[in-house]
Amino acid sequence: MQRVLVVEDEATMRSILFRILSERGYEVAAADSGERGLEFAQEFLPDVVVMDQNLPGMSGQSATQKIIEIVPGVKVIMVTAFGEIEKAVNAIRRGAYDYLTKPFDNDEFLLRVQRACEARRLALEVLTLREALGERHSFDRILGMSESLRAALHLARRAAQTEISVLIEGESGTGKEPLARAIHHASSRCNGPFLPVNCAAVPTDIAESQFFGHEKGAFTDAKNTHIGLFEQANDGTLFLDEVAEMPLQLQAKLLRALEDGQITRLGARSAVRINSRVIAATNRVVDDAIRDGLLRQDLYHRLAVVVIHVPPLRERKEDISLLARHFLGNFNDESTTSPSEFSDDALAALEVYAWPGNIRELRNVVQGAAIMAEGEIIRCCDLPRKVRAASAGAPTASELNPSISVDEPTLAAATATLERKLIAQALATNNGNRTRSAKRLGINRKTLLSKIAQYGLE
Repeated sequence: MQRVLVVEDEATMRSILFRILSERGYEVAAADSGERGLEFAQEFLPDVVVMDQNLPGMSGQSATQKIIEIVPGVKVIMVTAFGEIEKAVNAIRRGAYDYLTKPFDNDEFLLRVQRACEARRLALEVLTLREALGERHSFDRILGMSESLRAALHLARRAAQTEISVLIEGESGTGKEPLARAIHHASSRCNGPFLPVNCAAVPTDIAESQFFGHEKGAFTDAKNTHIGLFEQANDGTLFLDEVAEMPLQLQAKLLRALEDGQITRLGARSAVRINSRVIAATNRVVDDAIRDGLLRQDLYHRLAVVVIHVPPLRERKEDISLLARHFLGNFNDESTTSPSEFSDDALAALEVYAWPGNIRELRNVVQGAAIMAEGEIIRCCDLPRKVRAASAGAPTASELNPSISVDEPTLAAATATLERKLIAQALATNNGNRTRSAKRLGINRKTLLSKIAQYGLE
């Protein structure tokens, strides 16, 4: 049961709020002053506090700041009189979650409390997940509860405690670089540099100089001595992203550097010792890259002492809503006009979509939807057409009617399956507009609304 603390000096209002919340199943405590509110907070440990702005003695804003210190992560809803919205906005800047302006109706009040409780629950869920997975250092930035991701993180943590080379495999956008950074920050080299380089983006004609450096006068444009990436990464980590895109000639020199622990700058007469750890990554299927002559097999074996596979997002369906809310929260930190939550149908659409661009694509979609949304909630119609279209697939007969066996479909079930699919496609095509969708389907709007409710397409 979620706990709500009401801090209100007016007895009648305090009693009304207490009764409304209690009838909705919340565990409620009530205080008549900011000072009493602090005492209650220490013992009651509320999830949400409804705080009157104007209190005798300690102000609501001062009490809010102190309660946040007592109960980290608590969500405070500031209640203010009409015309004092600026005070409430200042309170939000100092840690309050939301505000309400008097007078307000009961439904609006309960909706705000419900949203605050949900935000609190999600925050605790993420915190519990991080503790359960034993995340520390930068690993706590990698969100997810799927078994495949947990296996990758477990292996990465073990690799971080060693000096061995690591190869991270995964599709583009799955988060290979953040994982490499986590390994670096959890290792004994955490105080050294972390240098990421996209091997595909390094021009072939200067690649050797970029990696190994050159002496002044080594070639026409070598006007000064250049320290290469291997030396720059001394006492730290060199992250070679898309290593299979590196020219084969350079791969041979990379192998030699890893085996000998030293490099020779272009134009130099002697070698230089290096002390940099290499973490490599590729978005290619390694066996195919070796077979096609893109990656040297001996280099692969040298890099792949430990191989970590980062699963694509389509194999981590249970992580999509968590990541989406995380990205929305980050976007809200940068914008004061962003929505704070997703509707159920929007989350369902996100979970159905295949995400060929993986986490990177999800982040971009969430940011775009946050800009498109007109209210406080991102709805399915705010998502890109490609995401909405994926959610318009037909359900099985058993989904429409659990009493129908999948092995024994009926004509009614098949008809309902097709009908639902056509309605979903019409809604997606018309950005959720019911009137245009009904016209497209050749039915009246009242019939369409009834069908939408019947098939759960709200």
